[in-house]
Amino acid sequence: MSMIDGIDKKRLLYLPRLFTNAEKIIFGSLFGVFIIAGIIFITELVARFTVPAPADGGTYREGLTKEPRLINPIYLSNNDTDRDLTNLIFSGLLSYDPSGALIPDLAERYEISSDGKQYTFFLHE
Repeated sequence: MSMIDGIDKKRLLYLPRLFTNAEKIIFGSLFGVFIIAGIIFITELVARFTVPAPADGGTYREGLTKEPRLINPIYLSNNDTDRDLTNLIFSGLLSYDPSGALIPDLAERYEISSDGKQYTFFLHE
């Protein structure tokens, strides 16, 4: 006679006979709620800790609201389309990180003189 953690298998087969039909429905409903809650929990857990990563290659597309006029970064433009295209095409010595702090872009590093009047940029090779 085999035992499962000290409980006889035959005794487990009699367990459903101990419950009334109403108790079986309640137990089944609670079991269903438990399974659904587990699926939702696992889905939320995966969604929270999954980091989207771009695939290599492909095509980048961006919608424009107006026709571009002056894509040259030397000329100032009030056109948002020109500004967006300029930011995509051209790089500057410095750029901004998401918090608004200056970070090197084309420059490897930079130094500011003690009097604050001279800036020295060291470019990438």
